[in-house]
Amino acid sequence: MENLHIWEIIGKQLKQEATAEEVQQLEQWLSASKSNQTIFDESKKIWEASGVFKFDMQTDADEEWESFKAIRDAKPAGKEVPTIHKTMTNWNRIIYPVAATVLLLIAATVFYLRQPAEGKMVTKATTDQRIEFKLPDGSNIWLNKNSKISYNESEFLSNRRINLSGEAFFEVAENPESPFTIVAGASLTRVVGTAFNLNASNPQRRIELVVVAGKVTFGKLDGTGEPVVLTKGLKGIYNPADQSVTSEQNTSANFLSWQNATLQFDNLTMASVIEDCEKYFDVKVQIQNPKILNCKYTGNFTNPSVEVFFTVIASTLNITYKIQDGVVTLDGEGCEDA
Repeated sequence: MENLHIWEIIGKQLKQEATAEEVQQLEQWLSASKSNQTIFDESKKIWEASGVFKFDMQTDADEEWESFKAIRDAKPAGKEVPTIHKTMTNWNRIIYPVAATVLLLIAATVFYLRQPAEGKMVTKATTDQRIEFKLPDGSNIWLNKNSKISYNESEFLSNRRINLSGEAFFEVAENPESPFTIVAGASLTRVVGTAFNLNASNPQRRIELVVVAGKVTFGKLDGTGEPVVLTKGLKGIYNPADQSVTSEQNTSANFLSWQNATLQFDNLTMASVIEDCEKYFDVKVQIQNPKILNCKYTGNFTNPSVEVFFTVIASTLNITYKIQDGVVTLDGEGCEDA
């Protein structure tokens, strides 16, 4: 937000003339950093203190009448004496708002000069690779492909606030005095110290958070509605279609496969197996015979290649596969619906 514009809104708010939209803009600006809140609080103090600038400039009516008579009586014969018109001005109405406005401008100048140079934004981004790194507070992050996080370098240790697009796994360093906050799409996640996976790869469709350890608060960025509190094994879901936040038991054994390079299947149908392997290998699977989806598979893989994975699957289920241009085609007799 432009500095001049925010000071216009602050002035209107202090005079109780701000519109609902301007109040909302001010609240967003205040929540952006602690320094913004400090500037507003100090400006408010100066504005309220300016109320002591009251000037009593009331004119005594009798005194003015006597002055007028003296001028009238001193008029020489045959000569015009200019009439003196004394304008009565309510100095309170002029000096008070001027003094308050000047003080507010001084406050703005002083506080902006006192603020350190705005910290640069640190960004970590991936394309076709996954990366692992440590944040300044000691928290560890694993960033999935085509994902990005960013944070303010100068403010991070005090507010521990980051922005995420895509998917990441977090091991957050514990600090009860400064909760860790993540903005992802229209969701807001707050934790003290825990481990969880947050997937905002498609925020227009849904945002999912699965807790591995500790406790997480998951809700909407705008603060409306009640957030859900998630513990180990629970999944939080934000649905942008109806802007709802819900929780449920996590049933996927492979939600972290991208991070730990393992795939685990325990008597799962091929429909479930295909869903997980499409995410892991970033491929599209086509089925020639729908009965293949009825087959069930049990097995574990560690850091498998797409060729090894489907070779084992095809051998176990007596089906065939073909890989071409990122598409895996499965064919065979399949299985009868149990």
